[in-house]
Amino acid sequence: MKNLLIFSFFLLLFMDNAYSQCRTRTWNSCEISVNGKPPVSYNCGYQLSVTNLTGILFKNLGVQCIDTICSLKHHILIKKGTSTVVNEYVYTISAGPYNFLSKGNYQVTINSYCNNSKTIRTCNYSINYY
Repeated sequence: MKNLLIFSFFLLLFMDNAYSQCRTRTWNSCEISVNGKPPVSYNCGYQLSVTNLTGILFKNLGVQCIDTICSLKHHILIKKGTSTVVNEYVYTISAGPYNFLSKGNYQVTINSYCNNSKTIRTCNYSINYY
């Protein structure tokens, strides 16, 4: 019984350590599709100016867990001034489409997490809908 407890402890310790040590690919951009047009890759920090905005889709968010035991999620936060327009988690490499009902400046923050731990990557965009 004692050996089983010791084995179980080390197994849990190893699994927890392996689970928290997820590796990710680098990410400096994502693809953005505006109004259903083919997506274009934009670096993080890009300011996008658009007219007649009917929808934005974020594709290939870029961060992927390399290790199969890791799980990835993205937090999408879109704000207009101090008002939150979108606040959601997605578990795929695409998010949206998001519709913008009024003209103005929007701030998009995409945070990526591996295994619900600390943020492993943040990417920000500004959208000027005029």
